[in-house]
Amino acid sequence: MNSFYGNNVESLKKNNDFIDFERLSGSDSSCLEPVQSRTGAFVPVAEIDGKKTSIHSKYDPQKEAERFLSDVDTSGSDLYIVFGFGYGFHVEILLKSIRKDASILIIEKNYYMLKSAFENRDLSSLLGDERVLLLADPDEDTISMIMKGKSSHKMTFILHRGSCQIDNEYYGNISRVVKSYLSTKEVNIATLAKFEKLWNSNIARNINALIDYQGVNNFYGKFSGFEAIIIGAGPSLSDSMDFLRKNRSSRILIAVDTAYSILVRNGIIPHFTLCVDPQVVNARYFEDFIESDTVLVTDPTVHPSVLRFFTGKKIISSPAFDTLKWIEKHTGEKGEITHGGSVSTNAYDFARRLGVDRIYLTGQDLSFTGYLAHAKGSYLDEQIHNHTYRLKNQEMFNINQLRALPPVYIESIAGGKVRTNQKMIIFLNWFEKRNDDSLYNASAAGAKIRNAPGIKQKDVPDLPEKDIAGMIHGIFNKNQISGNAAVKSEIFRNISMFENEITSLSERLDSAVRFSEELLQKFYSNDKKRISEIIRRLDLIDEYISGRVNAKDMIGLSVQKVIHTVTEGYDIDDEKDEKLKSIKKSLFLYKGLKEGSRFNLKILAKMKCLIS
Repeated sequence: MNSFYGNNVESLKKNNDFIDFERLSGSDSSCLEPVQSRTGAFVPVAEIDGKKTSIHSKYDPQKEAERFLSDVDTSGSDLYIVFGFGYGFHVEILLKSIRKDASILIIEKNYYMLKSAFENRDLSSLLGDERVLLLADPDEDTISMIMKGKSSHKMTFILHRGSCQIDNEYYGNISRVVKSYLSTKEVNIATLAKFEKLWNSNIARNINALIDYQGVNNFYGKFSGFEAIIIGAGPSLSDSMDFLRKNRSSRILIAVDTAYSILVRNGIIPHFTLCVDPQVVNARYFEDFIESDTVLVTDPTVHPSVLRFFTGKKIISSPAFDTLKWIEKHTGEKGEITHGGSVSTNAYDFARRLGVDRIYLTGQDLSFTGYLAHAKGSYLDEQIHNHTYRLKNQEMFNINQLRALPPVYIESIAGGKVRTNQKMIIFLNWFEKRNDDSLYNASAAGAKIRNAPGIKQKDVPDLPEKDIAGMIHGIFNKNQISGNAAVKSEIFRNISMFENEITSLSERLDSAVRFSEELLQKFYSNDKKRISEIIRRLDLIDEYISGRVNAKDMIGLSVQKVIHTVTEGYDIDDEKDEKLKSIKKSLFLYKGLKEGSRFNLKILAKMKCLIS
């Protein structure tokens, strides 16, 4: 190894724990030919499709890098994510132009490219800079670890054209993975902001359902030898009615709530329908339908109206939040269902836990098939129709939905490209990560799902008829719950204990808010003696809070947005002073916990009233 390589590796080791240095040294860089450019710098030449191709300019790679980055705004971002390293010319130019407090994350696919670069260029200054982090062919777990806490950062994505010549598909996919992770975090924060209190309120109002309904786990593992069809409400569902009608007596039909009304109106009664969304609008999916043979699979966080409107049999899953598991100590476990952000992901997990041998997806477009967001005839489609008029027709509503997020074009199940957006790609990635060799995509149109082979509905093999409905209702009738007075009494006692703990905790939080507000004032006046005393008192309050595990966790459940805002690196304001920023975040957290304690006392009182 030459001196360039040794110096580069030593510099890289100082602040990089993610490179496999044994893999780096053992990689074969002979597939690249280092060629000296006219300016004297070496550039790599690779053979691509039988043709020798230079990854950087053989004339002046530095000037080429400057031109490449001239269209990139290097003034406003906190983080620059560069896809493709090559020999690093563009990264060197970028590092010189960004702010001192900004950073660069580089993702390079090939270890042999890094080895060749390290052998032919002195990159020690670049690699040793604390603002630069280099990853080589990272997996999604590594990306998740690196990106944690950076969701709020202003980012710029840079795709190096020269590197993409070697493997355009890889860099396209890894870019999608990073953006999907960031979108997931943004969606999670937005979801927490919108629903955290509604989740808690709904669970309180559904306390009797948790006591009286049997669990979904009574059905788990009972359907080996069966196959299931998951029915989403994507636009292509309208083209799947004959397929579903034909298979209703031979395969288990599991519909998402959005698709339920469409199916029933077409004379197709699904065996199960799932509802997990906390919003009241989801109750409308079951409005005006007489009792049917469908079993509703519900989550404790759904709006209580769902349970009133659905007139058939109902089963319930366990609370998804660990802090509410105490309820099941008295009711018995109801059974888990994995959440993936979409009711279709819940439906898939439910089917898997039933023990079926094979699962087909239908109506799982994950795209704007025919410029539509959902199947015609759904409740959402009806609402669009009801709100249209001459100057704002249905097509305009769909166009607005298409424009809500930037378009992304991905491979279609039918070939070619299909339009989607980053939110739907989150769910697409979720299905792809299952790596389930028994999962098939039988949607009539929509996005291609890797690891879920596409199959035309006419090619799905016929199966003999089975008494699926009879088996389901036999399990249901066998496990009905009775005699719950003792359970309600125990839960009532638990609630009273929580009320006492949270009341005591709330008093400390009042003090913590007052002390934090004073700390902020004393910081500005530089009263070091009083600052030390306040910090000591806040430490004592923190110690008290930490010791009240049950109350702390219950409050924390209702202030997840506040907690994520602090832990994920979101700034409360544009404050640059780190100490002052820390004080403001502490005040923000204490205020959130204080509000959460008051909210939870109301929720607990509601629970007691309902089970009395």
